[in-house]
Amino acid sequence: MRRLTLLVVAVLAGTLGCRGQESQEASGGGPAVSGKIKALGSSTVLPLAKSLADAFAKAHPGTEFEIEQSNSNWGLGALRPGMTDIALSTKPPGEDDKALVAHRLGRDGLCVIVHKSNPVEALSDDQLRGIFQGKIVNWKEVGGNDTPIVRLNHSEVRTSLVLFVAHLGLQVSDMKYTDIVIGSDSEGVQLVSNKPEAMTYLSIASALGAVAGGSPLKLIGLRGVAPTVANVENGTVPVVYDVSLITKDAPNPQTRAFVEFATSPATADMRKEKNFAPAVQEAAG
Repeated sequence: MRRLTLLVVAVLAGTLGCRGQESQEASGGGPAVSGKIKALGSSTVLPLAKSLADAFAKAHPGTEFEIEQSNSNWGLGALRPGMTDIALSTKPPGEDDKALVAHRLGRDGLCVIVHKSNPVEALSDDQLRGIFQGKIVNWKEVGGNDTPIVRLNHSEVRTSLVLFVAHLGLQVSDMKYTDIVIGSDSEGVQLVSNKPEAMTYLSIASALGAVAGGSPLKLIGLRGVAPTVANVENGTVPVVYDVSLITKDAPNPQTRAFVEFATSPATADMRKEKNFAPAVQEAAG
């Protein structure tokens, strides 16, 4: 009789365990995972990464996130020796980074931002080259008010700088560094919001998010193309790039589960809310 009782208990425990797993899979999109996930990198990707992490942690309470803002290069630099689990990046791994894998979240592009009160509505590539080379120094030279232009340059480690100078056909050394140097999109937004004479270039997703949050900004598209998510998606924005979560080719189980969740169709609306266009493979599908 004792053996029979033990057998029944074992069967019941197995049945309840299966039901518990089914419940977890139904609510959390997969088996329960736990552990700490570290992510480091681009300020452009950071707001989306935090939202995705919050959603994942609600479904998997045993997961803890440590997410820090720096830039894409620092994120990749920390990922190579295993100092972080995920690099938040607006650039792909280098050709020599054979052990790194990019998991695309979406697409973004570059635009110029000025203060909302600035009457300038458009800036040509020639005008932008003149401004950032220090040849155009007053807003009146490009149709604005008679006031000095405050250029906000980006630090040399930022992908935004590399993409912007390549678009203008310049070298980083051609940029005249006489004004404030910024290290993140959020810093650029704050400074332009507080300085009516300031301007810089940054992520369309970041700029749109800032405007939606009440920042007094005006977005100016490159080559006259409206800086919208739709134009990033259709490829008419002149400077477009992938935003990705980058991992080692064999990430730990909790990191793998999070990346699969973050890039799944279930999070498409979250990525759209943060003003990113669909990733190329999503758009093609």
